[in-house]
Amino acid sequence: MWENSLHGRHLVFQNTDHNYVFSLSSVPPELSVPKGQSQLIVLEGDTVDLQCLVSGKPKPIIMWSRVEESGQTAALAPTMPDGSVQTESYDGILRIYNVTRKMSGAYRCQTSQYNGFNVKPREALIHLVVQFTPTVKPVYTEVRQALGRAFSLTCNLLEAYPAHHLQYEWKLGSRLLTVGQFSDQSHDTSYHVKALNREGYGEYTCDITNKAGTGRCTFLLTGDLLNVTGSQSESADSPLRFLRGNYIGESQTADMAQPEVQRTSKMICGNNINVYSIFRAKNIEMTRGGVGAKLLPRNFSAVLR
Repeated sequence: MWENSLHGRHLVFQNTDHNYVFSLSSVPPELSVPKGQSQLIVLEGDTVDLQCLVSGKPKPIIMWSRVEESGQTAALAPTMPDGSVQTESYDGILRIYNVTRKMSGAYRCQTSQYNGFNVKPREALIHLVVQFTPTVKPVYTEVRQALGRAFSLTCNLLEAYPAHHLQYEWKLGSRLLTVGQFSDQSHDTSYHVKALNREGYGEYTCDITNKAGTGRCTFLLTGDLLNVTGSQSESADSPLRFLRGNYIGESQTADMAQPEVQRTSKMICGNNINVYSIFRAKNIEMTRGGVGAKLLPRNFSAVLR
């Protein structure tokens, strides 16, 4: 038989044969979230504690689960960080290590079944917001372009949170080129050059920044190997190519008796041609059909090997 008192609700058992009276006192559970912790904002990679305060007699176990977002199906319902559907907590704290962006969302804390008593479960919600640095593309790429040509470099924004007030900054080496801010509708930023000069070669970087940090696109701009500019014009099938600032060509005049020169066959830019590795000679003139090639450096053999 249940009886109410100032100290809670009592369950009284009576045994009239032996005059025993047993009293079991219980206090219904109460559940709340500490002030200021109903929404937590953390950085990706941090450790965070979600806490619900619980009272009652006996003190119930807290069950943690994630709340489905609108439009989600049961098959796509979010799971807990450990992969389970539900997690128990005896102290009301859910600790998450190495938080990721996929863990953002609403978490429900709920009292478990109250030791068999018919007491409606109490519950509360905590919203977890995970901020992360911009994800960009390409992270690194090499671009080849000839002198005097126009070119553009584009850094694409794939994902970021927060996604507003994003800043971008373009640099060539340590030299600042341009800065700006993304509009709400833009998802990329580009840097344009009308005519490339020699000072334009090098490493270009584009940093996209939000409150969480910076994502970077890197472009290495080098000379175009397939379009050698100069006074000498080569046909499309010519084996002459530009490699590290030097012409390479088939020689018809090199003296093969010299101990400093060794004839080999190499695949260069898709052409199987005869070249000469230089060992002790400082340089050697190599020609093709009477067209003189540039002098090769002493260490050119390392390039061909």
